[in-house]
Amino acid sequence: MQLQRLNKQGGFTLIEVLISVTLLTIGLLAIGGGEVTVVTSTKGTTERMKATAAGESMIELMRRNSDNLLAYDKRDTRIDQFGTSTTNMMELDSIDWKAKIAEVRGARGRIALAQTVVPSIMTATVGVFWPNGPEITPANLLLFPGDTNGVVFTTNIESR
Repeated sequence: MQLQRLNKQGGFTLIEVLISVTLLTIGLLAIGGGEVTVVTSTKGTTERMKATAAGESMIELMRRNSDNLLAYDKRDTRIDQFGTSTTNMMELDSIDWKAKIAEVRGARGRIALAQTVVPSIMTATVGVFWPNGPEITPANLLLFPGDTNGVVFTTNIESR
């Protein structure tokens, strides 16, 4: 009688346990690999958001100080052309912008102004460039030679 009881006991065989552990390991590795992709993608998105915020911020600063618009032309955050005057609004804007650009690793900010057919309106193009940024359009390559990856904003500003 005891022999019959032993044969009726349920459980898993060693092979079944090994197969289950293997499948669980494969599933966990797949989830871990997906997490690495998400973290990498999030880092790129964060850089792009910071660069976009810096570019849009400079556009707004230029609009606010439109009576001094020409002073912003050909500004480049990699060239130490920013003064230390805290009384000049353009210099304060430039210092603030340079700090925002520095939040994106390896980034560079550049500004180009062009006269439109209306004498009181200038076309302002602001670019923030960094090594892992998205590719810019060929037209913007003409404005900012040497910078191929980043975000570029173009708007018209009426000078006062």
